[in-house]
Amino acid sequence: KRWARVTFPKCRAPKCRGLESSANARVAPTPTLVYSRLDLSGIGAGRSSGPGKKHMSQAPTRLFALSLASIALIGPLAVHAFMPVIPAVKAGLQISDSLAQLTFSIALFGMAAATPVYGSLSDQYGRRPVLLSGLTFFLIGSLASFFADSVTTLVIGRLLQAIGAGCGMTLVRAIARDAYGPDKLVKVLAYLTMFYTLGPMVAPIAAGVLVDHFGWRGVFAFAL
Repeated sequence: KRWARVTFPKCRAPKCRGLESSANARVAPTPTLVYSRLDLSGIGAGRSSGPGKKHMSQAPTRLFALSLASIALIGPLAVHAFMPVIPAVKAGLQISDSLAQLTFSIALFGMAAATPVYGSLSDQYGRRPVLLSGLTFFLIGSLASFFADSVTTLVIGRLLQAIGAGCGMTLVRAIARDAYGPDKLVKVLAYLTMFYTLGPMVAPIAAGVLVDHFGWRGVFAFAL
């Protein structure tokens, strides 16, 4: 917001000149300077608002867009890539069918619980620290699952992995809105949705190949 200077000119009408020449007439007031506060935030967007102030925002690069797409894929990776792993986990850890299914369903519970929390935390503390915290949880959970030698460790690792993966569903859209603005937001969200939709299609196939060649731990190594 800026201060705008508004000047009211003198009266030039003949009747005004007659009043000024009259002896009994009052002296005409001098032009008054009125300063009104105007909202100019929408004018000259992208220009510097004063000397020494530069517009800090920059156009997002393709690498930035690719990073957002990669973050959007960690959700399908945490859920759908584990489906071909269940029989191998059951045989490798010598567990029952119910416990093997628990290692899958715990990820859905973790993502469902963590997704709304990331939204409120990012509004309070910022996008970047909350996103880095979520990615850290995902890496710790993947590492714990990779070295798991019991079903308890695997369940805890899968839970941490899912909690971290929940940040991708929420923060990717929020970051895209902040970075691209309303003009390009619809186009960017369309591409992000495409990547998120391709995740459930590609993740089981890639996980099956990894299980055949490297065992069930190879899926978590790929996540790292």
